[in-house]
Amino acid sequence: MVDMFSENPNMPEAMKKIDEYSQTLYEKMESELEKLKHDEKAYDELAGTEYDSILKKYKHFKLQLNNKMLVLNEIS
Repeated sequence: MVDMFSENPNMPEAMKKIDEYSQTLYEKMESELEKLKHDEKAYDELAGTEYDSILKKYKHFKLQLNNKMLVLNEIS
């Protein structure tokens, strides 16, 4: 690895930029994971409520609609 650095003096700077970029991506992913965990907890708290019932019906009707749209697209 030392030979790589001596061949190209810009290599340490490139490695530093790659490290900074990967750290930025990691922090974004960590933040998104925390948000998803929060959203999941909020959704779990709605289980068994009227909202949960409406959401289940909506998902069921949406699935039926998507299936019918697929069939219509196939025959047209």
